[in-house]
Amino acid sequence: MPSRHRLFSMVVTSDAVAMADTAGGRPAIRPLVARLRDTLDGAAALGREFDTQAAHSLHDLIMPPAIRAVLHGKSRVAIVTSDALSRIPFSVLLASRPENGSDFAAINWAVRHHAFSTALTPSSAFSGSDESANIESFLGIGVPAQGSEIDSNGPAFRGALYSGADLEVLPALPGAVAEIAAVAKASRAAQTRVLSGALASERQVRNEIRTPADIVLFATHGLVAGEIGGLREPALVLSRPEEAEDGEDDGFLLASEIAALDFGSDLVILSACNSAAGRSGTAPAYTGLANAFLSAGSRNLMLSHWRVRDDAAAQLTAGAVEAAAAGGDFAFALQKAQLRMLDEARDGTAFAHPAFWAPYIVIGD
Repeated sequence: MPSRHRLFSMVVTSDAVAMADTAGGRPAIRPLVARLRDTLDGAAALGREFDTQAAHSLHDLIMPPAIRAVLHGKSRVAIVTSDALSRIPFSVLLASRPENGSDFAAINWAVRHHAFSTALTPSSAFSGSDESANIESFLGIGVPAQGSEIDSNGPAFRGALYSGADLEVLPALPGAVAEIAAVAKASRAAQTRVLSGALASERQVRNEIRTPADIVLFATHGLVAGEIGGLREPALVLSRPEEAEDGEDDGFLLASEIAALDFGSDLVILSACNSAAGRSGTAPAYTGLANAFLSAGSRNLMLSHWRVRDDAAAQLTAGAVEAAAAGGDFAFALQKAQLRMLDEARDGTAFAHPAFWAPYIVIGD
């Protein structure tokens, strides 16, 4: 918990408790987080050098020696945090600065030591279970094209706007359908349902979720309040019918509309941009879509901290669901998918940069 002048950390395990504080507080934490996000967020970040100094400084502020000693050897860590620290995944923290900061596949990221999840309250951090996921049903919802299909001559970033203030400027997501198919296969679910293209409308989504699914995947654009003219709260973009019978089927599934639904899913994956963001640009993280889905009954969420690339998103979500289906909770499953992406990057693939493998976090059990 960052205060005005200090950062307070406490770690509780099954056999130990430790507390510590470091100097700096919010005036030190916020600039470091801003620097880190600047080298992680979206397409522009890929042309910048990753800020290993900020990742290392944050690590030492959050986890001073007394905290590290208790965390040593603990593979699963549930995080409760606030202020700017809720805007970054702890998986990118560094215990030491690497000699070669551009060899991302070889860097000793925190994700190599811990599977992280986020708990929104201290009590919920202790309510989870290490039981393996039981996946019997899957529902995939994808919007591969929206408005004028803008060809950016490269992979699309979900949620990235070009110009204007309307749905028409959102780029097509050609990987959405393939991602749904890959995740459905990875889930090993006996029952799979898919809504894509014109079928992925508000009306159809409302009808489908009346039959609960263990895993629900949204592969679409995620928007924060104000990102499109007149949008007053976070939303997921769905297909907009040419002739809507009522005002509710407008192509936006708003946070308030989500909260009024009944998902009851073990895991909802929002494979969309900035889905962990708050209600607005100045609101705390997780107060937007995250709270909406938790209010709607989802027990776990997989959300993004920044704009995710279409193809990288598909690799991460399918990898995480495959690992969950093979045994293990969702935090371990996401960690396995991230490590797999890093290991495969040693063979020359382009996904070693943390902008690709680190955007997602798991919230819940």
